[in-house]
Amino acid sequence: MLAVPGLLYYLLQEKGKNRYKPLAIFGPKEVANTFHTVRGKQIPDTLYHTIHPFKLTSQDSKPITFPADSHRITVVNFFFSRCPSFCTDMNKQMEELSFKFSRNRLLQFYSITVDPEYDKPAVLKTYA
Repeated sequence: MLAVPGLLYYLLQEKGKNRYKPLAIFGPKEVANTFHTVRGKQIPDTLYHTIHPFKLTSQDSKPITFPADSHRITVVNFFFSRCPSFCTDMNKQMEELSFKFSRNRLLQFYSITVDPEYDKPAVLKTYA
């Protein structure tokens, strides 16, 4: 009877870890001066590549600084308005996601054209 709780504790601590595959992180990384603690051990934090803010123009001809908030999760959709096939479906999926998570303030959604020569603000407004 006494061995069962001890065995369960051992199994949960050692074998009950999440078994997920982390996403690959590309680019340079550096060790920070800060630490986090795991089971009493101090492990140095790692700083990965960050995207520096840059400006884009919206379909209303207003400048948008991207990324607008560093503490929010940003979902980006790349498209072009003359796309004959999959872009319409992709944009519909993005619209559904945006509607589904509209109350979540930690998420923000952007659709960015990959054809800025043709997709001027007036064209994008008509496309939207």
